[in-house]
Amino acid sequence: MSQTFLIWAQFGLCVSAIGLAGFRLVRYGDAIAALTGVSRNWIGMILIATVTSLP
Repeated sequence: MSQTFLIWAQFGLCVSAIGLAGFRLVRYGDAIAALTGVSRNWIGMILIATVTSLP
């Protein structure tokens, strides 16, 4: 296998992981908003701020 293929395969895996994590973040955010009664916008802002500030 060439080095280029491995780089693109790793990139594809990372894109898939980020897409899956984003999808689940939205679903969990909706569930948290429904359970707590807090606006979906606030929950989304808090979750996105937390997730994007992680190292």
